[in-house]
Amino acid sequence: MNAVGKIIAAWGLVIALAWSYLHVDKINFFGTGFTTSAMVWWTVLMVALVLATYKWFPNAKQNKVVHAWTLILAVGLLVNYLNLYNILPASLQLYSYYHTWLLLGAIGFAYTAMKWTPKSAPIYWTAAGLNALLLVYALVAVTDPFFNAYSLLLAGLVQGVPTLVDGLVNYNG
Repeated sequence: MNAVGKIIAAWGLVIALAWSYLHVDKINFFGTGFTTSAMVWWTVLMVALVLATYKWFPNAKQNKVVHAWTLILAVGLLVNYLNLYNILPASLQLYSYYHTWLLLGAIGFAYTAMKWTPKSAPIYWTAAGLNALLLVYALVAVTDPFFNAYSLLLAGLVQGVPTLVDGLVNYNG
């Protein structure tokens, strides 16, 4: 697997595992203690991956897809921290964690499908569609017990798995 595949696979694996960790530790999801530790943990992982991407991904500084995902991460983290510190309006607070990431994921995966390699496009179009579908379900089913029980695992599946698959399947040479 080449350097591009390793970075892409690392993103997929870390994203899937991070969402899974959040699921396991979901007790009192909206409680300050969990949310603060989850946000710090999530931020550290994302910053580490961004730094690794810019260090080892060939031509990362000139790559528009890398720039787009860096911006997406910054926006997602900003929204999450604005909510954490009660800066967002109360009407938006319920929607500022996984809803934000699903929306940004749908946008990011669609952009990646349009700008990345043709061999990866079907994977990213599928990921964009799955993120959009899960976002719609999340908006409709905010109080659904099934959604509340499995929302974070589902987010990990629709964001981490496609990225992991792309890294493992399309970059073996």
